Amino acid sequence: MKGTARVLDTESEELAAARLPLESWLPTSKQVYLRIEPAEIAGRRFAFGGEAPVGFSEL
Repeated sequence: MKGTARVLDTESEELAAARLPLESWLPTSKQVYLRIEPAEIAGRRFAFGGEAPVGFSEL
């Protein structure tokens, strides 16, 4: 997706985002929510898995 991003900075926006069924690509704690106003959408589907084992690296 390409578009314009902005940080959700009001308490009501953050609470509304926290109630959504959002999934991160990486299963880590997130401190900030962003809203992306889409201008273009293209891409692939990803299957989400569990958390990577400690010390795991693909590099």
